[in-house]
Amino acid sequence: MSHYPPKELVPNYSDVLHFLGDYYACGELGVIFEEKGFPNGLVKVINQDAEDDENLVNMYQSEFFEMVWQKKKFRGLPKLNYFWEGECENVVKNHLTHTILKSKSQAEVNILGLSEGDLMSIWIMERLDKIGTDHSKPLSYTVEGVAEAAVSIWEDYGVIVEDLHEGNYGQRADGTFVIFDPMPLDDFSSQTVKLVLEDSSRDEQKQWFINNNIWVRDVNGNPIKGKNV
Repeated sequence: MSHYPPKELVPNYSDVLHFLGDYYACGELGVIFEEKGFPNGLVKVINQDAEDDENLVNMYQSEFFEMVWQKKKFRGLPKLNYFWEGECENVVKNHLTHTILKSKSQAEVNILGLSEGDLMSIWIMERLDKIGTDHSKPLSYTVEGVAEAAVSIWEDYGVIVEDLHEGNYGQRADGTFVIFDPMPLDDFSSQTVKLVLEDSSRDEQKQWFINNNIWVRDVNGNPIKGKNV
C-alpha cells in the first residue's frame, strides 16, 4: 500500500514536515533532501520566485515535472511519487532552513532563497543507482544512453532538454540512463529545434542531442562534449 497521500486528496505544504529527511545535495535550481524513512526516494524543493532566476528556468522545470506527474511517463526520467506547488509558508521555510543547517551552511540555504509567499514546488523522485559518467564502460556508452533518454523525453512530451552534463543524469540499477535534473528549452527558444527534430529520424534525433547538449567526463575529470567522444 502506498505511503503517499491518496490521489483524491490534494497534497499541501504540511506534507513536507513529515517526509523531509536529511539534506542530500543542491544544484543550480534547488535543494534535494532524502525522503524520511524511505531510502530509495529523494525530495526536491525549488523556488519559482527566486530573484536570481531571470530566465525562469525554475518555473519551466516545475511546469515540466508537473506534466510528468500527471502523465506518468518515465522513459528517460525519474519516477515521481509526489508533486506539489503552492505558496511558501514561514513554517515550511523555517523547517527547510533548519534541516539544511544541521549539516550544511547558509550558502546552501541561499540557493532556495525562500520568502513567505514565494511560489515553490516539491516533488519526490526515485534515487538512482549511479550518477554521471559510467566509467565501467567506454565513454560512448554514457553518451548513447543519455541521448536515448533525451529522445524518449522528446517523444513522450515534445520537450527538448539541454545542459546534459553529468551532474544532471544517472543510471538505474538496470543500467537505464535517466535525466533527473532536466532543463527544458522555453517555447520560444525551442521552435527552430523542434522543426529540426520533427523532420528527423530517431537516429538523427539522438545525434542532434549528442552534437549539441551532452557532456561526459573522462577518468581524470575533464569534461568532453558528446560529439567528441
